Amino acid sequence: MKKSRLNKSIAAFMLGFVIIGTVIGSKQITFAATNSKAAANAATNYDVVVAKDGSGNFKTITDAYNYLIRSNSGSTRKTIYVKNGVYKEQLTISRSSITIIGESKNNTILTYNVANGDPKPTGGTYNSADCAALTVAANDFNAENITFENSHLKDTGKDVQASCIYTYGDRITFTNCNFYSGQDTLCAYTYGANKSRAYFKNCFIQGSVDFIWGGATALFENCTLNDIRDGGMYTAANTPKGQKFGYVFLNCTLTANEDVNYTFKTNPRWKTPSTVYLGRTYGDYCHVSYINCNLNAPVNSAGWLKMNNNVNNTALLEEYGCKGTGANRSKRVSWSKAITSNEASKYTKANILSGNDGWKP
Repeated sequence: MKKSRLNKSIAAFMLGFVIIGTVIGSKQITFAATNSKAAANAATNYDVVVAKDGSGNFKTITDAYNYLIRSNSGSTRKTIYVKNGVYKEQLTISRSSITIIGESKNNTILTYNVANGDPKPTGGTYNSADCAALTVAANDFNAENITFENSHLKDTGKDVQASCIYTYGDRITFTNCNFYSGQDTLCAYTYGANKSRAYFKNCFIQGSVDFIWGGATALFENCTLNDIRDGGMYTAANTPKGQKFGYVFLNCTLTANEDVNYTFKTNPRWKTPSTVYLGRTYGDYCHVSYINCNLNAPVNSAGWLKMNNNVNNTALLEEYGCKGTGANRSKRVSWSKAITSNEASKYTKANILSGNDGWKP
């Protein structure tokens, strides 16, 4: 099923802030922190503000981004502040050092509805990458306090490949964000071993089949993953050979709860899943690690599935210190592994993400 779809390759910290001043001529708004956590980041400057009601500099995120790349050709970081609202647009980030900050995670929503195979307005069809609501094709992108959604499943009841976000840059972070779709919600892709790193912190990620997929080095810390399909899989990693880390889930929570907003049109209507899988092996060197996670979901006793490949001696499917109803490893597939405390100790934020440039997100 997966290999036939382009092989899946190609191409809060703002809580409590109050406005203290506006500089209209430079399209810049200054904020001051009013809580202790944000105090060190007081007087943060935003280059443009987006608001659907016209109270900002632009009404769409796309217009704000296009303005920044037209007027600023350098690599200085530029920040877009997005007020609450539902923004129905498809956005591609191709300039480095862009930050997008939402007013609130649940009420600032970037959404789009298109799936792999749907016709494009300009001719041809969408594929697994360019159907995403957000594509990040540049380095040093940050997003905070935003919901990203591909609403195809919610709108049509058809659970087909409909990516919510697709990233293949380096040094990418998402903090306190939501991600909603069905199949293939979130892709952190890479064009080679150790070329792409992504960090997801305090995020909620929902999907049905292989809904966290790709080959980047990606750390998911204190995130919640919710599977809405019976028999669904949380991951489908395609880790390149020779890459030290794949997908690492550190102190995350796995759930399998029904979401009627996304499944009410399916036939038969899905209810709370009775069994789910930690992942399946999209690539021969698939590397997925669950470290100190709460597996509060009906994880199938086998834990893992293969995807038309032989990974007995090449895949690294690891668990350590996990708890919850799905944590029993007594009947796991023989090609998965319960790692030791010494092996688990290497899974630190610094070790996973620092790379050769010492990145500290």
